[in-house]
Amino acid sequence: MGLLRLPLAEDAGDVERLRTAAKHAAEKMYVLLEGNWGVLSRPEVQRRLLFVYDELGLAAPALDVRVILPGPKAWLAPHATEIDAILACAQEQPALDELLKCRKDDGLPELPVCSIAAPCPASLLSVGWGDGDCENLPAGSFDNVVLGGTFDRIHAGHKLLLAMSALCAQKRLLVGVSRGPLLDNKELKDLVHPLELRTRRLFQTLYSMRPCVAYQIVPIDDPFGPSITDPNLQCIVVSKETERGGQSVNKRRVEKGLNSIHVDVVDLVGPEDSDESSKVSSTALRKLVIFLCMPAHGCMHCLVYGVCLCVCVRSFCLSVCVHAYVYVNACIRA
Repeated sequence: MGLLRLPLAEDAGDVERLRTAAKHAAEKMYVLLEGNWGVLSRPEVQRRLLFVYDELGLAAPALDVRVILPGPKAWLAPHATEIDAILACAQEQPALDELLKCRKDDGLPELPVCSIAAPCPASLLSVGWGDGDCENLPAGSFDNVVLGGTFDRIHAGHKLLLAMSALCAQKRLLVGVSRGPLLDNKELKDLVHPLELRTRRLFQTLYSMRPCVAYQIVPIDDPFGPSITDPNLQCIVVSKETERGGQSVNKRRVEKGLNSIHVDVVDLVGPEDSDESSKVSSTALRKLVIFLCMPAHGCMHCLVYGVCLCVCVRSFCLSVCVHAYVYVNACIRA
């Protein structure tokens, strides 16, 4: 489990640095985006996170990527106990010496350095994200934020949505997870993971990115859940495809005599010029489970969905196909 430092500001060597580091990470990689998050707007943060997820998704589709977000001592990654090495180039050594010394002073385990032959931006020659600014949040944060979804087979799109939600919440993030009747119209609903598994993986993902937030994860049986009953909520985070749902939440809240809340919209993962068919989705991953099981089972159910998938895949961009194929293969093996 490697830890990679990357400047928060864009750098010409970012792509090569990310792709080189990905070759040295076996299963999971944490990324420290060093810099002052407080000077960035939410769209700027979203573009930076999207870039990291996209590039690493192309370089290593099966790699579980976690971006460490602002919070107390975030630059030392004290909560990420599974990290077993820092991925860095030789020029970073002075900054690494300071980082490792501070980790030792805080009683954290020593980490070996895995040398990578990658570009080193000037900002990484020294520590760019110390105790003084690692708690700064981008503009547009609220004490109590709500989010909802199925969160089946967490992929890059989920991670972007979850990261932006965690950044939006100063104190509490309330997450509603669909179950029961909300799954009835899901394509291949029988392949949706059990609620307990989805909830556990959801919490693990959120905590790994920003552990200082109180995460309250509850099951929901209707599209609104606690978003229309909790009087303390100030913001709801939605994806572009569920933006109307945020507007519906406000309509119901006003009808119940509650305050309307801010609707924060997060774009889906995918190239800016792509259409919806090229977006990573849990539905596509469930279809690939069927497709990959066809040779082993050969049942009519698998064959029907396999044919549908072959047609569907023709409209997918290559990066999404590769990402999903490797991801599902890993899930099946597990």
